[in-house]
Amino acid sequence: MIPRIRSVKPELFKHGALYDGEAETGLPLRLAFIALFSMCDREGRFQWRPRELKLDCMPYDNVDFSRVLDALLTRGFLVKYRVADDYFGAIPSWKRHQSVNNRESHSVLPDVSIAEEIIDASGTRDSRDEHASSLNRTEQNRTYRRVDDAKSGFQHPSIDEIATYCTERKNTVSAEAFFNHYQSNGWRIGKTPMANWQAAVRTWELSAHNGHPIVTPPSDDKWRFEDPLHSESKPEGLKL
Repeated sequence: MIPRIRSVKPELFKHGALYDGEAETGLPLRLAFIALFSMCDREGRFQWRPRELKLDCMPYDNVDFSRVLDALLTRGFLVKYRVADDYFGAIPSWKRHQSVNNRESHSVLPDVSIAEEIIDASGTRDSRDEHASSLNRTEQNRTYRRVDDAKSGFQHPSIDEIATYCTERKNTVSAEAFFNHYQSNGWRIGKTPMANWQAAVRTWELSAHNGHPIVTPPSDDKWRFEDPLHSESKPEGLKL
């Protein structure tokens, strides 16, 4: 592992989920996450070797780096996957926040799309991280990509990624509503697997702008989601 120079955006220090995770576990998640940037290759990948990573990321800290990685994994800041007998990690939001020097060597680590297994922390983590293991199934499902998503080339976003994108676009789309809707239908638009979630967000954005509510209450007072990408009444001006 060769450490590299990476950038850190100021808003990272205001990341609420990172702070909450650190407060819940008592682990130095913020510093460790930043340190992992330097251990990633140009694609945001690294070898999942906790002992070696600790020597580079936090050499003087008396901390179990396996617990640190597990806590970041549980909260969706990392993805862990296996190719053959080797384990790798990746930062899902890498390309949105890093500008890599074009002269940097190409990645020699396998992409998650060819993973034989994507490690769901809910099924593989042991008791080293009691706080992380206490999360319920719903919270775990919010942050992990499924194996079939990776093999198809599509990786669905976490709620944090959706919220960040919506903030950048300054729209009023609810990240949680968007996530829960597509999570419930297997990330499909009608019967077609989703290929670009950012485009779907923009369509929801346009639908809301044209006065077509994303969430509508039917007569039984139970809320249902209306998918603007698969609706009989398309928003005005929307061409699909």
